[in-house]
Amino acid sequence: MTTTKQQIALTLFFVFSLLTEQFIWYLFPFTGLGGLICWPSAIILVSCSTYLLFRLIKKGSSKILLVGLSFTLFILQFIFLLYIHPQGYGGEPIDQLKRYAKTYRKYNQVDFDKFDSLNNADRVAFIYKYKSKLPKSISTLYIDTLISSYTNQYERQYTIYNYDNSTIYDTSKLRVLQTDTSTFVQEPLNHNARHKLYKGFINDNGVGFSDTLNKYQYNISKDSFDLKSGAEKIFYNLLSWTKKASR
Repeated sequence: MTTTKQQIALTLFFVFSLLTEQFIWYLFPFTGLGGLICWPSAIILVSCSTYLLFRLIKKGSSKILLVGLSFTLFILQFIFLLYIHPQGYGGEPIDQLKRYAKTYRKYNQVDFDKFDSLNNADRVAFIYKYKSKLPKSISTLYIDTLISSYTNQYERQYTIYNYDNSTIYDTSKLRVLQTDTSTFVQEPLNHNARHKLYKGFINDNGVGFSDTLNKYQYNISKDSFDLKSGAEKIFYNLLSWTKKASR
């Protein structure tokens, strides 16, 4: 191997090794402030690996050894960088990958009526499996009974399927009446507790408030079925290639 070929090989190793960090960011982008350590760590690790290969080349190591070691270092770097990659949403990358594998195996068990119990991997399977009958969005209403201003005693969770011209929910557990001025919610399984919320609360997303007088706390979130990360997009494509969607 000529000096020029050696330099090209080392440069390619360095560049492709750094690209693995970029790929990890694509898969798991929600790092928070912890992400500040990712690129410096990757640059230091890849530089050390590249230097090790450079020293072995200078010593005249065999081509088979260099190729094998390059491949091994590349894989180990990827695993290490994936392991230290922080995530503020969905759990650590390794744990998320395990969940994707588990969801893939139990794909047939993903139930349309149990959206509120799905993890992020199950959610992707849900979006693909029921793509032909998905509502416009799904809202999750949380009602907490408060012991104090900061402590809840009894949390209830209700799923609301939002279609273009209607909303569907389990009327044995929840009843909703929207007027020109307020939204009224009733809980049949909680002694028919009745709650007065502000107008349009059920249609909001990511909001909440406390009724300290009656000791309740209300929160609502809405899922419009966006795929939020590269890992979710790749898993969705894998399902589309290998699994059948519901009709």
